[in-house]
Amino acid sequence: MPGRDSDAVTEAAARPERRPLGRALAVHVARELVFPTLLALAGLTLLAIAAELVSYTDLVVNRGFGASEVTEIALLSALPMVGRATPYSVLLGAVIALGRLAADREILAIQASGIAPLRLVAPVVSFAAALTVAAVAITARIRSRLSRTSSTGR
Repeated sequence: MPGRDSDAVTEAAARPERRPLGRALAVHVARELVFPTLLALAGLTLLAIAAELVSYTDLVVNRGFGASEVTEIALLSALPMVGRATPYSVLLGAVIALGRLAADREILAIQASGIAPLRLVAPVVSFAAALTVAAVAITARIRSRLSRTSSTGR
């Protein structure tokens, strides 16, 4: 009988215990996602606005619009662009954040502590879902308001 207990202890030591992802670790992963995602969102939106500003030169040169009117048109068109750029920025932010975690060997430390690396998916999916809701709100509500204001002229 004494051999049987030692076999159970050896078996338990060989198989690491899988613990759920703690709140502190989930917050850490979410914080790692925020900056690269927002940076990617700003960059993609700025790139889309810059590409569209080229088409606005016609308004300035041929129709006599001022810089303030063109700036207002560009900023109003930026909001729907944010809604379209959000999925790409979340993807890019997740790749950068998880790549940084892997480069700093934090994923290895998580594995060594007995937490499965697939548990990192939950904070990433939660963050992506929150930004998806925000993008849908921007696309649905603000775009309809912009359509109304552009049709009324105010």
